[in-house]
Amino acid sequence: YLLICFFCYELSSSDSKQTKLPKNSYIFFEGQNHAGLYSNIMCLAEWLWIVENDPRLGISIQMKDYFQQKDNIYPLLFKQAQEPRVTTQEKGVPAFTKVKMYPGSPWHIRDGRWVRERRGWIRKYPTDGLGPYDEKKVMYGDSKTYKSPEFQIFRKRMLPILQKYFQPQDVIANKLHEIKKLISRKKTIGIHIRYVDHLYQNDGKTYYPVEDYLSNIMSSVDSVMMNYDVNNTQIYLASLIQPVIDMISSKYPTITINTPRTNDINDDWDVVLKNSEPLENAHNAVIDAFCLSFCDEFYCSASNMAFFSSCLNPQMPVHILPCFNDWYGR
Repeated sequence: YLLICFFCYELSSSDSKQTKLPKNSYIFFEGQNHAGLYSNIMCLAEWLWIVENDPRLGISIQMKDYFQQKDNIYPLLFKQAQEPRVTTQEKGVPAFTKVKMYPGSPWHIRDGRWVRERRGWIRKYPTDGLGPYDEKKVMYGDSKTYKSPEFQIFRKRMLPILQKYFQPQDVIANKLHEIKKLISRKKTIGIHIRYVDHLYQNDGKTYYPVEDYLSNIMSSVDSVMMNYDVNNTQIYLASLIQPVIDMISSKYPTITINTPRTNDINDDWDVVLKNSEPLENAHNAVIDAFCLSFCDEFYCSASNMAFFSSCLNPQMPVHILPCFNDWYGR
């Protein structure tokens, strides 16, 4: 037992300090560069919320080796906010711990092994006071969350953080401005469709049936569009699956961005990265998320990107697409 503890459990340097942190103690946010962009962005947003609500803390954002970029990708996508306690500098910053995962999930992989950081120094979590999420401190991945009253409270709570720290760089903002004009022409329903292997049941072993994926999506989109005047309604469709784009756009007026896609519903975003310009793909991921937030209503499966778009516009009604009800997302 002692050997297992020695190799699998590690205390962070913050343990001895607990809540007696010196002023301006900085967190180094690294995230997990093998995970999706929005898994890391929403994770970062939660840490920024914690820093904003604790004057003892600062944060250094160090998202390196994302989208094949050796440099920090955060300033390549978003503008630096005028906040002295939030920086992208690395040298000379008085950091006391490095974080990779959500504040409510202190376990992460370091040097090929699972380690744990005790976080008794965190005073407030963004999920505080939100019923069951107050205890488990994680809201993502469960389709039931989107139907919870706490979801709306969380969206409003996170909006100021997203507005302050996730303003797109001009090269992205200029493209967003043009697409927003198209979205504003008529009522627009945002739809986000992911690769099929991102959907699973609570047991963690049962994945969405591949053979039914496309037909179930089309049936769900049809059932949604029956509620609107098709002549005066369009869809903004965010998906990296070309057959999904072709299927829906052949039946309904659809806006999409020009981004690399694949024909296999079992692929993942890393497959797209191998055959295209990585940083441009990261730009497109930001564009899709913001454009979904511009829509009148939003239909999706449970995902970090859907959460980000939802928090960008707390007034926008958000729904789980019928075929994804009761499915978890990773």
